[in-house]
Amino acid sequence: MKPKVLVIEIAAIDVLLQSRIESEKWFDNFSIPAEVSGLRLRYHAGVVLLSLNMGSPVPRVAVFKLEEGRLFDAIRADLRVEAFYRCLRAALSVFSRTVAIPTSWRPYHYKSRVSFQVAPKSTGDRARMCLDTRPAGELNAYFYEVDVEERDLKKLEPSFDAYQFAISNLKDAYATPAISSVPIEGETVAKVEASAVRNGESKMHLDLQDSFEDRITQGVQFQQWYDRRLSKRQREFVDASLTQSMRIRGAAGTGKTLTLVIKLLKSLYDAIGKQAPIRAAFITHSTATSELVRNLISDIDERAILYSPPAGVVLQISTLQEMANSALSYDLQNLQPLSSDGLEGRVMQMEIISSAMSDYRKSDWLVYKAGCSEPFIRYMEEEQDSPAFRYFCFELMNEFACVLDADGVRDSWERKAKYKTEKRRQWMMRLSTESERQVVLDLYAIFRKTLRDMNAIGADQMISDYLGYLDSFRWDVIRAREGFDVILVDELHLFNRQEQMLFHHLMRDSNQTPVILMAYDAKQSPRDTFVGLTAGEAEQVNFWRDAKLGEIKKFELVDVFRYTPQIQQALFLIDQSFPAVDLQEEWPPYSGISQIADGPIPSAYVVKDYKLLYEKGFVEAIDAVRELGKGKSVAILCLNAERFQIYIEVGKYREKFLPIVSREDISSINRAGKRFIVSMPEYVAGLQFDTVILMDVNQAEIPDSVHATGAKRRFVSNVYLGASRAERVLKIYATEDQGGLSEILTLPLNRGAISLESKTGLN
Repeated sequence: MKPKVLVIEIAAIDVLLQSRIESEKWFDNFSIPAEVSGLRLRYHAGVVLLSLNMGSPVPRVAVFKLEEGRLFDAIRADLRVEAFYRCLRAALSVFSRTVAIPTSWRPYHYKSRVSFQVAPKSTGDRARMCLDTRPAGELNAYFYEVDVEERDLKKLEPSFDAYQFAISNLKDAYATPAISSVPIEGETVAKVEASAVRNGESKMHLDLQDSFEDRITQGVQFQQWYDRRLSKRQREFVDASLTQSMRIRGAAGTGKTLTLVIKLLKSLYDAIGKQAPIRAAFITHSTATSELVRNLISDIDERAILYSPPAGVVLQISTLQEMANSALSYDLQNLQPLSSDGLEGRVMQMEIISSAMSDYRKSDWLVYKAGCSEPFIRYMEEEQDSPAFRYFCFELMNEFACVLDADGVRDSWERKAKYKTEKRRQWMMRLSTESERQVVLDLYAIFRKTLRDMNAIGADQMISDYLGYLDSFRWDVIRAREGFDVILVDELHLFNRQEQMLFHHLMRDSNQTPVILMAYDAKQSPRDTFVGLTAGEAEQVNFWRDAKLGEIKKFELVDVFRYTPQIQQALFLIDQSFPAVDLQEEWPPYSGISQIADGPIPSAYVVKDYKLLYEKGFVEAIDAVRELGKGKSVAILCLNAERFQIYIEVGKYREKFLPIVSREDISSINRAGKRFIVSMPEYVAGLQFDTVILMDVNQAEIPDSVHATGAKRRFVSNVYLGASRAERVLKIYATEDQGGLSEILTLPLNRGAISLESKTGLN
C-alpha cells in the first residue's frame, strides 16, 4: 500500500534540522543512510516513522498527511526542501516556547490552526502550509493541507482521519525493524534497499559532526565548560549574582554568545537546585540567532531543559518582533511585517524612498529648495540610477530607522519641532538647515503612508505598538504571570532605541531592580542604531540611564578564540581607521588577543572591474571548497549591495554557492554541502568561516561629501565585521574602476598586516 502519513518524533526534529537534503526526490522514499547514527526510518501499514534510536515511543510527534504516497506534491518541486525545514521549525514551536514561527513567514492563526508561507516571498510562490497545533485536543503537530490560493484559514478545517490513523498505528510502527528506504507500492523492502545501494540514490546527507554550533561548543557540555574552559573574565560574568543588570562587551570572536548561554544555564540550574521558580527570556535580534542560541543550549545543556523543563522553569527564546506578534496578533489584521534585516526588505524600502523622492521633487520640494544647502540640493536632484542617488536614499533609510523611528517621531508635533531644531550629533546624517529637516520629515511621512497602503507594517512600528501594550492595564494584570525574572540579550548593538526601552517592561516585578544581561560590540553594528544611543554628551544622552536598568555592572572580554593572530593584527589596524565620533566609552580601541595557532597573512588584490572580480573571487572560493571539502567553510562577503545582487543572479557559478540574503537564511548554511556561501557581512554576523573573500572593499564606497562621516563609520564596521568572520584565510578584493582599495586599509598595508599581491593576470 502507498504511505498515508509521515510521523516524526520530537527528538528527531532537531537532528533533521541540522541535516542536508540534496533533492526533493528524498520525499519519494525518505531514505536514511546507514552511517547516520541514531536516526531511524521505520515503515508499517502506511505509516512512515522517523525517530531516534531510543527504544520506546515518545509522546510528542509531528504528523504529515501524504497525498498519493508523496509529501508536498502541491508545492513547487524546487521549494519542497525549504518547505520541509519550515515545517520542522513550526513543529518545534508547538512543543516549546524556545521556538517561534518567524513573522517573515506571515503566519496566520485561527483557534488551534496556523498557516505560514512555505517559501521566501522573493520566490514569487504564495503556497501556505496549514498546521493544527492541537489535533483531537492532543499536544502534537498535524500538517494537514497545502493551501495554494491563500484562502481564509477559518474555512480550511482539517480532517483528522489521517492523524488518527497515524496515532493508532504508531506503537506498531515503533516495533518494526529499521530500514533504509520506504518501498514503493508493489516492491519489497529488500529490493528497494538493494537498488538504492547499487545506484547510489540516497539523497540525504547528515552533517552533524561539524556544524557551526559544534565548533563553538567543541562537543563539551556545561560542567566541563564551567569548570575548565571559561576564561577568567567569562567565569567572573557567569558567577556574578542575579541582583542587578550586567553588560558584557568584547571584540568579535571573544565568545560573548557562548558566555551568555552558559550564564543562562547556570542561572536555571541554580534555581532548580533551590526548587525556586524562574522565568527567563533570551532575546535576539533575528530568528536565525534565536535558532543558533537554541542549538547551543541543546549541545551544552545536561538536563534537557529545552524538552522537559522542571515545574516552575520557563525559558523563552525569541525576537522582540515575535513577542510583539504573539501579543498583538498582527496576522489577524492581515498585516504583512516588513523585514529590515534582509536584502528583500532593504530593496523594498529603497524603492519606496526612491519613488517618494521622485514625487516630492515635483511638489513640495520647490517650496523648501531655497532653504537647503548646495550639497543637499545636489543629492535631491541626482538622476535616480546614479550611485549618488542610491547613496542618498540609503542615508534617508538610515535616518528613518535610527533617528525618526527610534525617537518616536511620527504624529507628535512636539517631537517634530524638536527634530527640526535640536543639535545634530556627529554620527548623524548632515542636515544643515531647518528646511532640510522638514524635507526629511515630509519624505518620512510619504514613506509611512506607502507602507500603510501596502498593508505592511515595519519592524519599528511593531515595536512602537508593543511598547504601548506593555504600558497598558492589560499587561499590568498578567505581568506577574507572563513577565520574566531574568532577561538575556545578545547582539545589543543591533537593537535601536525603542527596542532597548522594552527590556525593563518585560520584567515580572516592576518594583524590583531589573536583571538584564546584555552582550554587545558597537563596532559590529552596520547601522547607526547603537551609535545613536551612546553618542553625545553624557548629561544629554545616556542610554544606560534612560533604559531604566538601574546600576549596571560591566565586564570586558579580550581573549579571541576564533581567528589567527595574523587576522587579529589586521583587525587591530583596520580599527584605527574608524572615524572619530563622540562615542565615549562604547568605542574603545580594539583589544582582542588571539588564542589560536598562526595562519597566513591576509592578502589584498585589485582587479579591473566587477566582471573580473566576479570571476577571480568565485574561482578562488571554488578552489577553497575543493581544498577544505566543505562549502560552509568558505564565504564570499560583498561590501556593495548593488553588486551583491548582480553576483547572486549571474548564472555561471549559480550551482556552486548558497546565497544568504537575510539573517533568517543563516540556518540553511549547515545544509550547504559543497556549495560556498555568498552574502554580505551583516547577514552572517555571529558566524565564522575558515576562508573569507571580502569583495568590493573599494575607495568609492565612501562618498567624498559632507555626508561621508556616517557612511565611513558604517563602511568600516562592515569591513571589520566581514574580516572578523575569517578564522584562517582572509582575502580582500577591490576594483580599479571604483578607486581601488579603500583608504581604510592603508595602515594595515603599510604595516605588513595585509599583503598587497601582484596584479599580474588579474586584469
